[in-house]
Order: sequence, then structure tokens, then C-alpha cells
Amino acid sequence: MCGLIFTFPIHCSILIKASILETEYVARNRKYLYEVLLILIAIADPELDLVAEGFLFISLLILTEVSMIIARRIEKAREASE
Repeated sequence: MCGLIFTFPIHCSILIKASILETEYVARNRKYLYEVLLILIAIADPELDLVAEGFLFISLLILTEVSMIIARRIEKAREASE
């Protein structure tokens, strides 16, 4: 389950590259994305340790933001080539 959660930002980048998802839509609904990440972490982490869940959330937050930066660059490159 944790492997699936940590590849979630990569899946978002692939969807954006395939023009199925747009970065503007993700940016507008970012708070819902973070809530989904918290729920997935709570399901995947069997212990009730908030510190561990906090560290997982921070690492996923960083991965998600980096993937959004990369996705924006992909969108700009696609727009420039058209």
C-alpha cells in the first residue's frame, strides 16, 4: 500500500502528460488532494502514531509539489511546440 501511495505523484504526472488531467485543476483542488493523501496514509499506516503519519504526509507533500512543477514544465513545453 505504501508503494502505491508513494507512486501517486508519478501517476498524476503521467495523467497530466497524457492530457487527461490539467495542473490548473489540480492546483484549484489541492486541499482535497491533501485530504485524500491523509486518508490514504491513515489507511496504509496500521499504527496510530501521528508522528509517523506526519512524516509520511510531509514526504508525499514534497513529492506531489515536485511532480506538479515537472507537470507544469511539461504543459509549457507542449504549448510551445503547438
